Amino acid sequence: MALPADGVSLEDKRRASERLLKEGAEVHALNTVRKHLSGIKGGQLAAIAGGSVLTLAVSDVVGG
Repeated sequence: MALPADGVSLEDKRRASERLLKEGAEVHALNTVRKHLSGIKGGQLAAIAGGSVLTLAVSDVVGG
């Protein structure tokens, strides 16, 4: 699911992610940047929903 933050285009998000990957950013750092460029990540979707939200999450990060 993708919804860029206000003032951020989907292309901006793609370019930022691509550059961070090329520069060798760790997954945690990459996800932190993505969260801040998103209009729904980091709890924002739950705030918009305004009701009860159930999250089932799967991580591909060992120990994470």
